[in-house]
Amino acid sequence: MNCPNCKQPADGNYCSHCGMRLKWESLSSLTRYRDIIADNRCRKIIEQETGKTRPGMSANEFLQYAQLVLPTRLPLAVLASISAKAGRKLNLGSENYGFGLYRRPFAPVVLAVLTSLARQSFSIKKVQEAEGKCLLEAAIPSGAWNLEGRLQIIVATEAGKTRVFAEAKIFGQWLDWGKTKRLIDNLLKDVETLSAGFEQNKTLN
Repeated sequence: MNCPNCKQPADGNYCSHCGMRLKWESLSSLTRYRDIIADNRCRKIIEQETGKTRPGMSANEFLQYAQLVLPTRLPLAVLASISAKAGRKLNLGSENYGFGLYRRPFAPVVLAVLTSLARQSFSIKKVQEAEGKCLLEAAIPSGAWNLEGRLQIIVATEAGKTRVFAEAKIFGQWLDWGKTKRLIDNLLKDVETLSAGFEQNKTLN
């Protein structure tokens, strides 16, 4: 075979000319988050998708504009910050849950979750993992109609099926105009379509 990087004849696991890895494990055989995120093929997919959804106006930016027409003694941005901090500390706010069951291995589903988060420019704040299981926590950025929030996703596989449970919460805000429900719905829809594509992708399996 020829190395896909330097185009020189190569054999084995690594190219003797440029050092690029030539052979990879099948994506479907990976059962740990750390192996998925360390795989160069997966990282390339995530990098290509990062930030495809254009970020909107933040809550603070929106409230600064609103301050011009709704003057108060205490700036609205400060009030929003206080409300968000209090809501996070007391674990109060608007929230929604969602659940998906997929007849696919662990790795394509996890890669689909990561790709969906990357598309929306959600930054991952915490990862906990075990064999065939992981918990991801991402920050929901503030927008014109919502304060900052938290998106928690649990992925677990058993007997060839992978379950995804997601919780979206906006702290310190009781009405989110459907924001958390849309986040969950879009995430699960992405996981369904993307994981199917990853499982059939010959370069990954």
